[in-house]
Amino acid sequence: MVYVDENGKSKRVIHNGIRYIDKGSTQVASVVPKDATIEDLLIPSDNIYFSDDNKWIEKPLFPYYYSQETANENFIAGKTIKIIFPVIIQDIPNEYVFKFSINGVLVK
Repeated sequence: MVYVDENGKSKRVIHNGIRYIDKGSTQVASVVPKDATIEDLLIPSDNIYFSDDNKWIEKPLFPYYYSQETANENFIAGKTIKIIFPVIIQDIPNEYVFKFSINGVLVK
């Protein structure tokens, strides 16, 4: 699976069950039997890092910049991200592309 960010940059992802320390390693494909479903998550591996105070940190999916003078919460609005999801069915590779248009970012 690949994540394409708002600038068109392709990024490697990790999914549920992958230890952060193994984020650069090869991942085993998920197998989903016929008539079954899967629930998972994905995080661009570039968004995970080990901090100076010995903690794993997850950066937000979307970059966010804010200052007291200029609240720029919607600078990413109008852009698109993609998730490219390869699926093999009966030895035939299929590629599904999911596009998401960003209308704004809610910051808590």
